[in-house]
Amino acid sequence: MSAADRHRPNLPNLPSSAMERVPGVLLGVPGSNLPPQVGQLYWEVPVLTSAICCQEDALICGYIADCRRSTDLTGLSQREILLSPHRLNVRPILHIHEHLLGALGLQGPQLHSTHDYPLVGVVSSLFDINRLELPLERIGSLLLFRALIAWLVQPTRDTYIGLREIFPPQSKQQQTPHPQWMDFLLWPHLRSAIIERQGIYNTPEFRHIYFTSLQVKSWPIAITEALTVDFSSGSIYATDEFLEHVWELRKWGMHENFIRRYPELGAYLRHGWSA
Repeated sequence: MSAADRHRPNLPNLPSSAMERVPGVLLGVPGSNLPPQVGQLYWEVPVLTSAICCQEDALICGYIADCRRSTDLTGLSQREILLSPHRLNVRPILHIHEHLLGALGLQGPQLHSTHDYPLVGVVSSLFDINRLELPLERIGSLLLFRALIAWLVQPTRDTYIGLREIFPPQSKQQQTPHPQWMDFLLWPHLRSAIIERQGIYNTPEFRHIYFTSLQVKSWPIAITEALTVDFSSGSIYATDEFLEHVWELRKWGMHENFIRRYPELGAYLRHGWSA
């Protein structure tokens, strides 16, 4: 069995305010709303999205469209930046954590934006809308989202393998039109359940409670040990150890507030929930 085959989805189906403008990003471009085509390889089968329904969808779809067609001032396309193996500078996503920046020996905002700022800026705006504030959860979610966006932009065998156990699309995602933001929920069974009952869960309340309940579990050392600093540029990067930590789905949990509000969804959290 090839590496790609090991990562094929094999899970069963389970039962406006003003937009914040992010530099260099086009808003309001929907994802694929065409059904799968006969003869497509499994890594090419798209998720089936519906019309943009919220600010989160506009940010995500706008960035994906931007990756497909625009270049930055240096001539590098956002697609090239997204798909390159370089590490993301996560400093912009920590703008609300001045105490953490101080503990890392940094003060104030970074003076010069970096090539990956549009991606980090879009994801940071997504988190700010829904009040995801905890630093490890912001960084970890950003790292995972990058891989999913890379596949949405360029669905190849390699980008599909990069989805690992968390993001391979389930049949519900490929067969049922749904808002793009639902593809970014971490638990595969949860995605299927939410897509099946969009009339209940496609709400600002659900998105808010989901994001504010996300927790990185079992990180054994200090937050600062998940990060490394390039003092010559002021950039901050996640360590390889932290990257591997967040790619294990069992290292994620949900605060009990989520289960209290949506008890019917507890069974879809593959590795349970946190107190």
